[in-house]
Amino acid sequence: MNLLAPLQKVGLTRREALATLMLSGTFIAGVGIRWLDENYLRPETPLPIFSYSSADSAYRFHTQRDSQSSAANTRLAPNAQRIPSININTATREQLELLPGIGPALADRILVYRKSIGRFRSVDQLLNVKGIGKKSLARLRPHVYVK
Repeated sequence: MNLLAPLQKVGLTRREALATLMLSGTFIAGVGIRWLDENYLRPETPLPIFSYSSADSAYRFHTQRDSQSSAANTRLAPNAQRIPSININTATREQLELLPGIGPALADRILVYRKSIGRFRSVDQLLNVKGIGKKSLARLRPHVYVK
């Protein structure tokens, strides 16, 4: 069976007939796939649409609840573990690490700075130590003194 014969009778060359046949076949395949998709491949009931607003409100609720419970825990923590007042002119590395926000590296920087200036004359001089800013100093101020 020669499929190109009817097209060649119209006056098309062999290549033109092949191109026409390929385009027609592609078009018919596309129409068939679309019909199958609409009638058989899609579910009958529409899928539920995800609501971002409900997810956001659930997230907001859980974060507020978590922050409230952590705030309650932080209120209990100072009573459970008291931070001693420390003289920063005589404090050791281990004593400095007991202060809030002071780790081993920052404790070492405080000791190096103290050694370079001799001794602290004011708690405000902690601002000259790299890694201690105004907020850190405000957090440290109740726990340190200079003598």
